Amino acid sequence: MNAPFAPRSGICLEAQGFPDAPNQPNFPSIRLEPGATYRQRTIYQFKEIAAE
Repeated sequence: MNAPFAPRSGICLEAQGFPDAPNQPNFPSIRLEPGATYRQRTIYQFKEIAAE
């Protein structure tokens, strides 16, 4: 995303694990064992760039 957004445009950010993790041995596991607790923290940071 290297360009400014036009008026009324939008973006969708979807936090997730590594989608292909079960097939990629070098990816971290996304498997959750029974009784285990799942925690995830996602932080999005935005800034406004002055118009030129």
